[in-house]
Amino acid sequence: MDYNELRSLGTDRYRGCGNGKEGVVLKMKGLTVLPLLAVWIAVFPPSVLAQEDGYPFSFSHFGLEIYGGFSNAKLGQFNSIADYEESYLKFFYLDKYDFLYGKDATTVRSGDAPIRSLEHVIPFGVRLTYRISPTLALSAGIQRVTGERRSTAGLVISAPDGSGAEYRLPSFRLSATGWIPEFRAQFGWNLPASLRLEMFIGGGPIFAECRSGLERHDIVIDAGGRRYETITTLDMTGRSIGVCGEFGGRLRVRPTKLLSLFAEGGFAFRQASRLRGSGTLRTENRSPGAEPVVRAESWDDKSWGMARYVSYRTWGRLSGKKAGNDYVVTVWDSPGSFYLDMSGFQLKAGIALGL
Repeated sequence: MDYNELRSLGTDRYRGCGNGKEGVVLKMKGLTVLPLLAVWIAVFPPSVLAQEDGYPFSFSHFGLEIYGGFSNAKLGQFNSIADYEESYLKFFYLDKYDFLYGKDATTVRSGDAPIRSLEHVIPFGVRLTYRISPTLALSAGIQRVTGERRSTAGLVISAPDGSGAEYRLPSFRLSATGWIPEFRAQFGWNLPASLRLEMFIGGGPIFAECRSGLERHDIVIDAGGRRYETITTLDMTGRSIGVCGEFGGRLRVRPTKLLSLFAEGGFAFRQASRLRGSGTLRTENRSPGAEPVVRAESWDDKSWGMARYVSYRTWGRLSGKKAGNDYVVTVWDSPGSFYLDMSGFQLKAGIALGL
């Protein structure tokens, strides 16, 4: 790896590809969740009308629920950022020095291996519930889901001729969050021993945000011991409004008249497309006997997409797709659709006051 090649590593940009249909199709699927609430009420009309038949309005029918939990999350496209960084390390370091020196080169890796992706989010929130019949309750509340994954990595390669290379990733971060104003229906049955079994369905919009950031050091040491280094920092942010829907079941136990505990499980659909946001890219090239050369750029309100990256070298080819808004659009190529998908199975537990 010569110095000119090293300078190019920190500034590689990506071309896009795709037809823009994936996010639209999945969003249309999400829009089917909210009408299910109306179907629920239509299926159980006696429960909805029960308030008029001996279940009059009362403040004692109100309750407040506070909860938290754990949810796995797909986030496949968003995690392509971590996949790219792992592929970058392998291609420009491990594959290259294996091609040049084979087993004669020694490698020592530290930190996370592989670079970690984001695979779960934490939901928590509060909702106000009103029971309109012994079997049916409606609620409105606010929920937040949040997840973050941080990684560090390092690699040192030494060749027999005294040359070598170092890869340092002191900072790598992926995060995804969402605020969800939610509306929900709960249909339940009382069981013995102060227990109650309930089914629920609900949904609402999700105000989603994702962030990624890294600091990478690419270092080449020639046979004479001279050291060349490129420092790259990249930060990207995206925001959009999407759709959330969830369904499942739960078990409630009432230890006192005004307090109950509950645990619930189910599936949550949380997805947003057409994200837009800002970003910054900075590269600093250092070489012996010369002043550092710094290049920086930034952008605002730029759409996220799945951009194609391709790098050809004598030892092979690196190619794939990476999420972000740091791509370069060309006349013949544009980024494919990107959607932030935090859908997954979830478990929650909480306390309810009243009801």
